[in-house]
Amino acid sequence: MSATMAPPQLVVLLNQVFTKFDEFVEELALEKIKTVGDEYMVAAGVPVPRDDHAEAIAELALRIRDYMASNDFDGHRLELRIGINSGPVVAGIIGTHKFTYDLWGDTVNTASRMGSGGISGRIQVFPGYLPAARRQRLPLRSQGHHRRQRQRPNGHVLLTGRN
Repeated sequence: MSATMAPPQLVVLLNQVFTKFDEFVEELALEKIKTVGDEYMVAAGVPVPRDDHAEAIAELALRIRDYMASNDFDGHRLELRIGINSGPVVAGIIGTHKFTYDLWGDTVNTASRMGSGGISGRIQVFPGYLPAARRQRLPLRSQGHHRRQRQRPNGHVLLTGRN
């Protein structure tokens, strides 16, 4: 879509979408990490750990999915790919200029790859998230197979709703 829109028009559209996401993040007491282009990164349990991190991030993903499915933006229907992972990360600020709080680790990289290579309109979860999701009794469904970058093939697991 960015190829068919002028940059200022695209920024206005993304601002509208991300502002709503920010509202959801605040309501759920999650931590917005950053936006990069059209990517929106959020964490649960950072910087303060929380027992319900799996349920909280699932609720955010479901709100985002439902919001995007039920709204047009400047005459456009947008479809997102959402990836969720759970595991160890390091959070902080590095460098000496343009300070930005960020997350690093394979957990972050995997969720990002899943989101960018995922199924439009669906919420994909990575195996690292499955134990926490199952403890929270979140509804999951296996669907098909895909090949993860530099890793063995693995089936898609989708978050399908709330518990």
